[in-house]
Amino acid sequence: MAGEALVLPLGWALAALALGLVRLGWSISRGIALTGWAIGTATVAMLGAHSGVWGIATGFVVGIVAALALVLHAAARSAHRAPRRELRKSALPAGREDISLARRLAVFVLVVPGAFCAALWLAYASQALLRGGGPPSADSVAFTLFVAPVIWALLIVWQMLEPGPVRMLRPLALTVAAGLALWSLA
Repeated sequence: MAGEALVLPLGWALAALALGLVRLGWSISRGIALTGWAIGTATVAMLGAHSGVWGIATGFVVGIVAALALVLHAAARSAHRAPRRELRKSALPAGREDISLARRLAVFVLVVPGAFCAALWLAYASQALLRGGGPPSADSVAFTLFVAPVIWALLIVWQMLEPGPVRMLRPLALTVAAGLALWSLA
């Protein structure tokens, strides 16, 4: 019984040790850092097995405090440098000062309402496939409410990685095609 009371304090000490080893490993050896990560992972598992979510949460809090202490220690030891004046950089890409309003508007229309409509199309097609032609159930509606913003966010990221408005049409077309394929299966 007395040994069981020591599991939380031991876990907290191991969490702090793990962060210290990770920090030490940055400047000395990758193996030390990996050992720190292994100890941290084992500590979280041990705290979870012993105290459930409470143990995991307290272990993470101790880890965060230890990491903050390491950052503050490194900041106190670092040499103070005079601030360097940097040249102001333009928000526009080099050589592209003439980006037109029409191009910006096209990007907005493709990314916001275009991606939204494509995401809804795919989400409703997924819902139709889930309910198998029957009336909507609570699960299928909840799934649609969950998956629509996720698809929309992923679609926006994919579109914003494309080089221009014309290439932004490809993710929309693939999403609409995937929705069409799901509708045909429903």
